[in-house]
Amino acid sequence: MCETIDTVVIRFNEGSVFWLNLCVAFIMFGVALDITWSDFKRVFQSPKVPLIGLACQYLILSTLTLSLIYFFSSYT
Repeated sequence: MCETIDTVVIRFNEGSVFWLNLCVAFIMFGVALDITWSDFKRVFQSPKVPLIGLACQYLILSTLTLSLIYFFSSYT
């Protein structure tokens, strides 16, 4: 038998997927209401801060997650 890391299976029916999508859309719309044109201007005037944030999200968080997976998998 092949062992896998992920043993949890989440199954959504059509009704629950609809409500999940509706909730996510509501949250995204609520966040987008707070964005103004001046926010976009600031990003283009000073792109260093968003680029550092993206680098941290894709490099540091991924590396930290992988490290934690290896750390905790060695104890099982």
